[in-house]
Amino acid sequence: MSEALNMDPKIVEFWFHKRRNLSKTPVILKFSESGWKFCFYTTMFFYGVYVLHDKDYLYDTSLTIIGYPKHYMPSEIHWYYVIELGYYLSELFWVFYGVRRSDFKVLVVHHMATIGLLSFSYMTNHHRIGAIILGLHDIADCWME
Repeated sequence: MSEALNMDPKIVEFWFHKRRNLSKTPVILKFSESGWKFCFYTTMFFYGVYVLHDKDYLYDTSLTIIGYPKHYMPSEIHWYYVIELGYYLSELFWVFYGVRRSDFKVLVVHHMATIGLLSFSYMTNHHRIGAIILGLHDIADCWME
């Protein structure tokens, strides 16, 4: 190719190297997106611990169904659900516009399932067990980023 263009082979090689890297997603973009998710999941996990630490059903899960369906939902758990639901709705849309990942389809299914389960547990007043599972979900997602 360098002979056909009458150019130094090093210059042609450099050009191809630069051209190949143009189609790659910059590492800093991937890092910033993963960093944001890591911070969110960590923050929400600790918020979940704060919300649930004084609840008896955190330590004895059989209490999550006693008195069902007349469970009172504290405002902290309500906001825990609202923030998480808002986040997963935004992630479901962002996955189409953000950094394209190899597990794109898995992420879409994961976010849809999470939104469905969050909505279901909120609407059916299963917020006690739902909040516990949400905390476990956040700490697991934290390390997956």
